[in-house]
Amino acid sequence: MSRKDQVFLSTNQLSYHNTTNLLFNDVSLSLNSTEKVGLVGFNGAGKSTLLQLLTKNLEPSSGLVTHPKSLRYYLVEQRFPEHLLSLTPEEALLDILETDERISESWRAEVILENIGIGFTQHDTPCSELSGGQQTRLLLGRAQLSTPNVLLLDEPSNHLDLPTLIWLEAFLADWRGSLILVSHDTRLLDTVTNSTWIIANGGVHQYRLPCTQALVQHEQSDLACQQQYQDQANEIERIEASARQLAVWVKISIVKARQEKRSPCSNV
Repeated sequence: MSRKDQVFLSTNQLSYHNTTNLLFNDVSLSLNSTEKVGLVGFNGAGKSTLLQLLTKNLEPSSGLVTHPKSLRYYLVEQRFPEHLLSLTPEEALLDILETDERISESWRAEVILENIGIGFTQHDTPCSELSGGQQTRLLLGRAQLSTPNVLLLDEPSNHLDLPTLIWLEAFLADWRGSLILVSHDTRLLDTVTNSTWIIANGGVHQYRLPCTQALVQHEQSDLACQQQYQDQANEIERIEASARQLAVWVKISIVKARQEKRSPCSNV
């Protein structure tokens, strides 16, 4: 299998239910090395849960999640990790590496800090004092330093100012690996993704299309399914009506036969 076709993540008949709902049922997915996926769905549909399942941070109720040995992933969650809040930006970057790698990679950390817009005057500032946009940039800087081949992001564009949104869009557009991006920003998704996963009705529907085109195709498929369901319902009603009519005719025939049998003239 060539790198172009390499599968980085896959699920087989994945199901998951929490204490109240069945979120996923019999979901089979694959992410290859050239895909940048937009993950969309209504609030509460299970987007964050799916990321946790894909990274094996959460156990499925049934089914399998498969990681090849070559997989290196990094997950940018919605909240800045608490264990990083007391660290300086450089310490937070280097924290992603093994201890014996940190000294040799410190120069890269300094370059990344400059590239993500955290100036020298803030190098000694605790991460807790950074803005939300700076914290998001720092998490993406950690991804750069760890060089994953799959980047997963859980609504990174939330609460960002315009300059940081523009920076995020450029960062994701230039990302050379695969990614799965959870966002409600269709413009961002259309710009940086080439595939879409739509969570709906306990399933995940895959489209090799950016977000807007995928949503249109999904709606058309949904309407076609609804029409097919209605056609089937109409056919069932027609068959049941015919059966009821046939039953009436049978009863009438039986009654007539009995009447003829009882009639004095029936033996003439």
